[in-house]
Amino acid sequence: MASMTATLLDADQTRRFGAALARAVRPGDVLALSGDLGAGKTTLTQGLAAGLGISGDVLSPTFALMSEYRGGRVPLLHVDAYRLNGASDAEQLGLDEYLDDGWALVLEWPGNIAGALLENVSVRLDHDGDRRTVSITGADRWISAVEEAFARSGD
Repeated sequence: MASMTATLLDADQTRRFGAALARAVRPGDVLALSGDLGAGKTTLTQGLAAGLGISGDVLSPTFALMSEYRGGRVPLLHVDAYRLNGASDAEQLGLDEYLDDGWALVLEWPGNIAGALLENVSVRLDHDGDRRTVSITGADRWISAVEEAFARSGD
């Protein structure tokens, strides 16, 4: 497993980081996003969706639990597990079926359903105002996608 840490100065850079991650997304991937409320998990997911070619608004699925986004290179399921409690709750949502059907899954608050899904990449966001520190752990393809995208943009 490879890892890296970066500082993102604003919401735009957070979206660009998500778009860079999209370059590595494959059908069946699970991206686990953790961080406090307001850390930028949904903002990063907005960039990820845009990077996959998904158009339209990407909003936090806090009250709906999950939102489906189609039309991109890989369909995206955005899950907010904040109100879930354990692997059995995740099983009831049928998340494995989405993965079997070739969807990528972004999972906010993964600790609430620990052990329910095998994560491909773990992303931790910490914030101080608009400034965020993002730590990512996963296979080399995730780190390379981000490093290459940010090297090209000069950030």
